[in-house]
Amino acid sequence: MSFLITSSVLYDAVFVADHSNTAMLAGCKDAIHFIAEAFKHCKAIGATEGSSSLLQIALPEAAIQSAGVITDGSIESFVKAVAHHRFWEREETPVVAA
Repeated sequence: MSFLITSSVLYDAVFVADHSNTAMLAGCKDAIHFIAEAFKHCKAIGATEGSSSLLQIALPEAAIQSAGVITDGSIESFVKAVAHHRFWEREETPVVAA
């Protein structure tokens, strides 16, 4: 499935891979909403260094610094975050997923 036809709430986590289309996704409201919604639902979010710019668009800086958000592409850290399942403390950092 694609973020265009599904919701991030159906997934346990989101990982944004580095790709030549990353810059194009920065202007895609559906992609930004998918990431923000995953954060809002306290899910693990990962990104490579090259794709972390999408997180900067979708989330406030404080959210990017919160638990369960991996921005350096570390697969080990992302797997640990997914195993944690949810990061309930994020409920203290509201994000608009419009």
